[in-house]
Amino acid sequence: MKRAMMALGLAASLTLTACGGDPMKASADALAAKDTVKAEALLDALLKDQPGLRQAHMQHFVVVEYLVDQGDASRQKAFQDKALAEYDWLVKSYGLAADYKDMEASLKANAQAAADLAAARKPLYGE
Repeated sequence: MKRAMMALGLAASLTLTACGGDPMKASADALAAKDTVKAEALLDALLKDQPGLRQAHMQHFVVVEYLVDQGDASRQKAFQDKALAEYDWLVKSYGLAADYKDMEASLKANAQAAADLAAARKPLYGE
């Protein structure tokens, strides 16, 4: 399993390099193909390589929140932990007050965060 994740990480790095201008293209393609697990792994690798990409953090937050509800039940806790970590990063980035009872609503309190959240939700929810 660890070897497979390392291979996926390497593939993600190579894909990001090949994409040139859009570092999120590979994860966007995975989301378009409805492969949320692959998208999550690609976003995770991207954020390790480029931790300041706000839209990647927002997309990762949305994907892991989706996987908490729709993904492998045995990984639910790991996805919850990632969602909380992303939420904490986003709250700091946008300068918001944290509301762990309704994280998405608190992000919507800021116009830019709301727009970024809407863009991140679109591939999964079509909103």
